[in-house]
Amino acid sequence: MANLKTLRQRIHTINSTKKITSAMKLIATSHFKKFQKNHQDVRSYTQSVHRVLNGVLSYEPLDHEIPLLISGNKGKKHLLILLGSDKGLCGAFNFNVVKNALHHTSKLDLETSILCIGEKIFSSLPFAMRSHVVKDFPMSDKKKYADVLELAYFLENLLLSGTFDTFSIAYNQFKSIICYLPTVHRLIPFGSSIIAEKDGRIKEKHELLFGVEPSVNNLSKDLAFKNLTAQLYYACIESQLSEHSARMMAMDSSTNNAEDMLKTLKTTYHRSRQAMITNELIEIIAGAESL
Repeated sequence: MANLKTLRQRIHTINSTKKITSAMKLIATSHFKKFQKNHQDVRSYTQSVHRVLNGVLSYEPLDHEIPLLISGNKGKKHLLILLGSDKGLCGAFNFNVVKNALHHTSKLDLETSILCIGEKIFSSLPFAMRSHVVKDFPMSDKKKYADVLELAYFLENLLLSGTFDTFSIAYNQFKSIICYLPTVHRLIPFGSSIIAEKDGRIKEKHELLFGVEPSVNNLSKDLAFKNLTAQLYYACIESQLSEHSARMMAMDSSTNNAEDMLKTLKTTYHRSRQAMITNELIEIIAGAESL
């Protein structure tokens, strides 16, 4: 009887877990659809800003004064931005981005420090690398442009003060609802777009055939900051899409596993119950025959 009671308790527990995982899958699906609506708009904006800045850099007046947000400093102090999740239950989402980022930076001859974005990313770091974390940057909602703008200003101040010389960001690039790719992209110095790696910086110089007010150099500074902010925002949207799709898959897998366990436990429960009833009947019949 105690065995049947234990089985009933386990069936009840797994049923409750199944309800939770099903609900979390629906919530993740809802969040995924919200981010998916803005994804294409953010992608188009990021491509346009990069294309305009790339075009401005092709003019000769910039040869003598290139903004630091484009050229970076000449030192070896490198800041790696790790973009992870704020919540768990999304499989190896954070572990994959950390593993790929550390593998990438190990090949660079740079003094790498780490800036973490996301509550769960720090705990995914190896203990030996946690001492390299300079800041855990809070970002309550990666969908808010104001939060990304604050991060861009923070990075600009680090660059202008000479605290760091180059910057890159590690995040999960969204491919499809069942696939995401851990990626490391260089933010400063300016180079390829975060969207298309083959779209590199234009190297040919042209004469300026029109007037720009107040100057081409001021225009390049403004565009460089807008490009930095746009690429950060695009990485945040891609990371959030990947996070919600990873959570959807993880919760779907958990729900399916719970259903399989329930089938096995219910089969075991009914067999044990039937065996107990059969044994009781045998004892009753044997007792009746002995009389």
